[in-house]
Amino acid sequence: ATSSAIGTGGLYRGHSDGTPSTALAAGADSNGYIGTGQSGFSIEKRTHTLSNGEIIWDLGGNVWEWTNDTIMGVDKPTGGSQFTAMTGYGTLSYDLTRPSNTWNTTQNMGQYFVGSTTGGPFAFHRGGFWSGAGVFSLALDRAPSTVSNVIGFRCVVR
Repeated sequence: ATSSAIGTGGLYRGHSDGTPSTALAAGADSNGYIGTGQSGFSIEKRTHTLSNGEIIWDLGGNVWEWTNDTIMGVDKPTGGSQFTAMTGYGTLSYDLTRPSNTWNTTQNMGQYFVGSTTGGPFAFHRGGFWSGAGVFSLALDRAPSTVSNVIGFRCVVR
């Protein structure tokens, strides 16, 4: 987090200011800013340290993370791009859609990109890319077959 005081600051959002305007490879540097042009405290920190000490890269920012979920247009949440502006969650729930508090883009949580509310299916993309991001960013505006240099995926071990 960008502040040590509870309820203030925000989350790191990774490579998200558009400089450079391309995806960045993960690295071995200890501060997590490789490729961003930052070298010290900045919201562009690309790493998150888990409770077990392991480090993950680019949970927010760099490229959208493609997930295995899809949704039809009529089933999407509605009400706005800020999580607190949502007026309905469609077939999703509050817990599956947004942060559990009232934080939004001001605290670097990200935002919601609805796209069309007809047709589908639409893929779930999380995290954002190098031109805007946040750990809770949710894009439901592309078909699962979409190929783009702003969409990647995360390898997971279960």
